[in-house]
Amino acid sequence: FTMIKFAGLEIDTSRPTAEISPKGFIQKLELLPSKASCEDYLSLRAKIAWASQSRPDTASAVGMAPQVTKEKFESDSGRRIHALNKIIKYLHTTLGVVLRYPPMDF
Repeated sequence: FTMIKFAGLEIDTSRPTAEISPKGFIQKLELLPSKASCEDYLSLRAKIAWASQSRPDTASAVGMAPQVTKEKFESDSGRRIHALNKIIKYLHTTLGVVLRYPPMDF
């Protein structure tokens, strides 16, 4: 195999180094509207957290957008939605960032 798509990841083994990217998954992420519900927020946050497994450059930002209760979300939803949208914009502008693994010597 040279290109494998699995669970939202693209795994390219056609080069001496293997590359893992969530590019296709990230391209499907859409910005949250300013009046999004808590459920929409939590769903999108989980999707971004999944993408961050192969994009460690986003791990810190995702960690700063913690899961919240409905009450906490409603008291400060605008700031929380803005933070998630900022992460999505960053992901969309850095689609070429991939994890590279060098060949293994046995």
